[in-house]
Amino acid sequence: VLPTYSGKAGDGEPLLESLFWLLLTSEVPTKEQVATLTAELHERSELPAHVRPLMDSLPKDMHPMTQFSIGLNACQTESQFAKAYADGAPKTEHHLHVLEDVLNVIAKLPELAAIIYRNVYFDGVVTKDTSLDYSGN
Repeated sequence: VLPTYSGKAGDGEPLLESLFWLLLTSEVPTKEQVATLTAELHERSELPAHVRPLMDSLPKDMHPMTQFSIGLNACQTESQFAKAYADGAPKTEHHLHVLEDVLNVIAKLPELAAIIYRNVYFDGVVTKDTSLDYSGN
């Protein structure tokens, strides 16, 4: 059980970052570790420059999961694994590059989801608030 000092949200539930840390490390995170992970995910959340115009160009009546797949696939251009593989990285290092890609993908998911939601149901304007936790933003 995550202790109350390890990133409890206002509603008494643990922060997503706390659970993610627990899944990755099998250790209960400290409040500082959760804050560090939150900051890291916010830093990694920036989408490649070509993704937002692509997402804005999709029809509003296209299924959101189709839009999500398109957006996520468009982020592949910044794949650290693809670059390392193309550069001939040894197989013994592949897992390091995959981990970086996984963390980048996880960080970008809320940004993509917000763009799709705002484009389909509202005005398309997405404002970030990095003072919030990962899922709160």
